[in-house]
Amino acid sequence: MSILSSAENSTLDPISGTPTVVLSQTITTTGQELKLDSIAELDIIVTLIAPYAYSILYELREDTVAIASLTVNNEGTATSLAEPHTEIPNLTWTETPAAGSHTYDIQITLISSTNITSVTATTKALNIIG
Repeated sequence: MSILSSAENSTLDPISGTPTVVLSQTITTTGQELKLDSIAELDIIVTLIAPYAYSILYELREDTVAIASLTVNNEGTATSLAEPHTEIPNLTWTETPAAGSHTYDIQITLISSTNITSVTATTKALNIIG
């Protein structure tokens, strides 16, 4: 197996209740098995010294269809104003697509939040090995 495609960036992508694609790659395959490694760093700012909660959906997609996903849930009580939190969701997945061109992406959605000022995707990476 060799790396077919690799992409990463540190562009700040605000995450909200609207699904946001934070990294995308298009490759052409011969129908071989692919291993996809994906990761994103999420910086979360809690608004108040108060209870907070959030739920964030992280999806790895092929041609706009989710092939793997996970949900990050966290809650607690902030001990300072504008308290920062970091989550680093990641997925590794194997896929055997039909021969041809395929677009793979990472999509992130803030499903719910209480006392959260912002969620920002910072460093992201998507590696495709085949």
